[in-house]
Amino acid sequence: RIALFQRLSALGLVAFLALGGPVSAEDRTVTLGVAMSCPVADAQLFEQLMMNIRGVSTALANYDAQAVVVTYDDQKATADDLLAAFDDIGIEAELKDMSPVKP
Repeated sequence: RIALFQRLSALGLVAFLALGGPVSAEDRTVTLGVAMSCPVADAQLFEQLMMNIRGVSTALANYDAQAVVVTYDDQKATADDLLAAFDDIGIEAELKDMSPVKP
């Protein structure tokens, strides 16, 4: 048993090194198209809605663009999670743009 454990541990280390280390989260920024009727109330509501999702670090609603730009940890949330949050409150939203955050 110990020999088998040592072999598996060694294989795990080899795989870890071959893959370049641990899998790390990557921040992503998405732009969601959302219809807003009030420049203040809707913006605050939508930003707070996004900030309540685990992994979201920033949310900025723009009334003129009718969009919410959200940055999140892709190991903790997905774009589908963001869209589902709007769906849960009866608001239609669409994914307009998605890209990783550049350092």
